[in-house]
Amino acid sequence: ADVFIAKNTVKDMLAILKQSNVAMVGPRARDKNGQWQNQGLLYKRYHYFLDFSKKPSVSVSWLSGCCLMIKREMLEHGGFNTIFRFYNEDIEWSYRLKKLGYQCHLVNTEVIHLGGSSTPDNKNFVIEGYRGGYLLSQMYKPSWYQYFHYQYVLLEASIQSRFASSEKKQAYKAIKKMFMAKHFEQSPFGNSLNSQNESFIFFD
Repeated sequence: ADVFIAKNTVKDMLAILKQSNVAMVGPRARDKNGQWQNQGLLYKRYHYFLDFSKKPSVSVSWLSGCCLMIKREMLEHGGFNTIFRFYNEDIEWSYRLKKLGYQCHLVNTEVIHLGGSSTPDNKNFVIEGYRGGYLLSQMYKPSWYQYFHYQYVLLEASIQSRFASSEKKQAYKAIKKMFMAKHFEQSPFGNSLNSQNESFIFFD
């Protein structure tokens, strides 16, 4: 486990989860240096809102899987989608619930998340992040968004496959091949995160 909760974390989350239209809640996560966990520039607006409004929570587009609380009846709509391995399953779950008309709330309570401490330094994790991210676009985003997402990743992979460090260079070469083939069904992971999927064909 790499999450440390505060005394009132569970109580604060439960209070918001009791609202009828809320399906899932999660806390604000700080890293080991006390900074808000990096969840992208757009996500920072939620922290700014909670800082200035002092409200107990805010409805968000997705929640980090580091610490979640969900209503039991929401499990009727499924849990983590097993097509995703390690990354993006929390985002997909949030998107799915929101598509059904429910809300996901970031609660104004804090945890410490030692993000990355449970992630091995392995090329498969880099590949899986990009694979899962694009699968999300295919499942939930409009066609124009998918187009630009695809082009951006293909460009980044082309550059990084030449200039990244040796371990990541191999990962970006595989990402480039995967995107050029438009074949996203297979994860590089095998039955566990410590094993290789022998059917994954994009390594040199």
